[in-house]
Amino acid sequence: MKLGFHIAHWRRLDLFDLVLRNLRTIEGSIGAEFVIAVAGPDLKEDRRRVEQWRARYVATPNSPLGAKCNRAVQLLQDCDVLCGIGSDDLLCARSVAALLSSLSSGCDMAGLLDLYMYDLAKRDLIYWPGYQGVRAGETVGPGRMVSRRLMEAMGWQPFAEELDQNLDRSMFEKLQPLDFERVALRCKGIDGMLVDVKTRVNINPMPHIRKHAKGCRAVGYPDKLFTKHFGADMVDNLHEVTP
Repeated sequence: MKLGFHIAHWRRLDLFDLVLRNLRTIEGSIGAEFVIAVAGPDLKEDRRRVEQWRARYVATPNSPLGAKCNRAVQLLQDCDVLCGIGSDDLLCARSVAALLSSLSSGCDMAGLLDLYMYDLAKRDLIYWPGYQGVRAGETVGPGRMVSRRLMEAMGWQPFAEELDQNLDRSMFEKLQPLDFERVALRCKGIDGMLVDVKTRVNINPMPHIRKHAKGCRAVGYPDKLFTKHFGADMVDNLHEVTP
């Protein structure tokens, strides 16, 4: 099986390098071939970093973000399953395996309801239980896996091209007319971890999250949790990233 990861990248090269390293590190334990596709700026250093980790690269403007994300998706048309993550997201092997297992049982989309956010400068870890209200039960964008069948039904263009925000919601709206089964998992339920690493350069910086995201709570001893899910080397490398 080919599992394709599509990533829209902008700046933060040391953190992005860690994200790509994490994917290649866990690939051997999953039993699937990882194909990584990146849409980013037309810069030699960016392309060199991507190709170092055996990933595909397309140079594209940063805005609109919907069009940029679609360019990365379209590099993965030889894959069986596609998964979107951010260039600042760390997804552990246990989470990837659980999501893939859900798809192999016959559903066309599997995602996570909750995630962690890590303030790299302050070394604070926050757990977010997921959407509430009208969006309750909707999976988060990072880590969401979609079958090839659904991607073909969306014309390999899952995001509204003109958008710079609310891309996750735009995918759900494109999926509404389609008939398919989906599975929603919790990191807590599968003993997994999805981490959105927050630096000073973010679409949704940590102060905004602390103010507007409901249900967030602080998590103690983040290094212990990171080591459990990603290994001690990854924790050391994370602390070398520029906040």
